[in-house]
Amino acid sequence: MGCHSGNKKHEPKIPCLDQHQHQHRCGCGCSCVCKEVEWILKHQTDGCSQSCYCLSLKNEGNYGTIPVLFKTFHNHLLYAFGKDRFGESFVTVYFRVKDIDDEGCVTLELLRPSTPIVVPESATQIPIQSVNVDQVQLQRTWQYAVVDCHALCQVQCLDPNLVRR
Repeated sequence: MGCHSGNKKHEPKIPCLDQHQHQHRCGCGCSCVCKEVEWILKHQTDGCSQSCYCLSLKNEGNYGTIPVLFKTFHNHLLYAFGKDRFGESFVTVYFRVKDIDDEGCVTLELLRPSTPIVVPESATQIPIQSVNVDQVQLQRTWQYAVVDCHALCQVQCLDPNLVRR
């Protein structure tokens, strides 16, 4: 069962946590992250209404790209590998929601950070301390990864001004 039960339009009714991190499981057995991803997709192009996400985004209207971080149920940052237009490989934990289907498969665009994220040789996850959202600039890549949003337990919106225009 996906997060699309019924025809209700979802506006987040989740109490805001510090830094607007949402980590929940719905009573319906699906990940509330799916609903939040739908909300982000809608509002990154249609503009914001009053909600905790919009307040964190300074309610400035249409952004085109709302960068997001995700954590898995193992409390690890979601990451992906990409290549820039010059063929140079990079690792990212920053994403832009491109689409979500009725089964909860979300298509995420990889956003390349200006400061490379270094994965320690023996590591199987990105250390949280290697991510600095205060000093990073992000660049769209038009490279995508498809993820089952039911495997995610936390989403955090970042400042859209981090993305180079």
